[in-house]
Amino acid sequence: MQPLTASGDTMDRNSSSNFSHERRKLLRGGAATLAGAAIPTAPGVATTLDGGSGPIRLIVPHAPGTTPDLAARLVGPRLTARVDRPVIIDNRPGASGLIGYEMVTKAPPDGSTLMITAASIMTLPLLYPNAPINVLDGFTPISNLCSTNFALVIHPSLPAGNFPQFLAYVRARPGTVDYASPGKGTFHHLWMEQMCLMAGLQMSHVAYKGASGAITDVLAGHVKTMFLPVHQAVPFQKEGKLRIMGVISATRDPNFPALDTLSASGLPGFNGEAWYALFGPKGMGAKLAADIQTRIQAVLAEPEIMFTLAKQGVVVKGSSTLELYTTMKNEQEKWARVVREGQLNIRAE
Repeated sequence: MQPLTASGDTMDRNSSSNFSHERRKLLRGGAATLAGAAIPTAPGVATTLDGGSGPIRLIVPHAPGTTPDLAARLVGPRLTARVDRPVIIDNRPGASGLIGYEMVTKAPPDGSTLMITAASIMTLPLLYPNAPINVLDGFTPISNLCSTNFALVIHPSLPAGNFPQFLAYVRARPGTVDYASPGKGTFHHLWMEQMCLMAGLQMSHVAYKGASGAITDVLAGHVKTMFLPVHQAVPFQKEGKLRIMGVISATRDPNFPALDTLSASGLPGFNGEAWYALFGPKGMGAKLAADIQTRIQAVLAEPEIMFTLAKQGVVVKGSSTLELYTTMKNEQEKWARVVREGQLNIRAE
């Protein structure tokens, strides 16, 4: 994921009323939601974080300033306060996260090593088919933490005032409308290809080395469309530089409730999510995972966490272990299907 860009007013005035609602949901969805989660139990490991000693190493396979890093630096000190053990943030970016992932797979499943990473972990098998990691079975999923919503934006020179008009315009001009992404295999790329498959569109992909070049060229009108984080897209729309067609989440963004979803406004069933989640090494016992998940749910329910993340356009989620595993499985299948049906080559070079 690209580094966050701080923007001035990223919150809708209704956002504050959503904090208490989301907080109640998180507190209701504590450890009880773990019932039935399939986590291997290894004999002899700790059953709570209180049962361990020494620091907890929180590996972030992403650079400082990214959303997983922000989440780790918000969660870490609050987890420390709850378990009386220092939480050390260890950024290990590189090779699409592979460096950090491998470190976690080699760690003991005793709670002394945890990881916060992005949904991009689910594209690892497509980028690196020979990677020595089974993403689905190589870790213990603990909890979803938060997500960043994205919007489909177009340059104002494109004669489309809404999403149905955009679909009609592109459909009538196969192969002539181009879209930008920060690089092949990124979610910006895969979401657009998913949309093309579902809507019967033909568009040309222009891949950049990072988001800044892509955004610059879309703002200049050299490329006509792309996906942008909603909190970045809204100021551009207010300035008349870009036009928002809708958001990709399944439901409206609580930070920007006036924006409709693409699914509701022209493409039923189309949705995506850039989530960030907490994992442990494979083999972590169910009781220990449940203990960590319960503590994380309490941390996420803190109003300060919600407010700080909302300023960056990030929505607190929370989940059970089983819900996170199900999300991972569904996404891995979806992206494999999009790559196969779209005949995409996204292998890392």
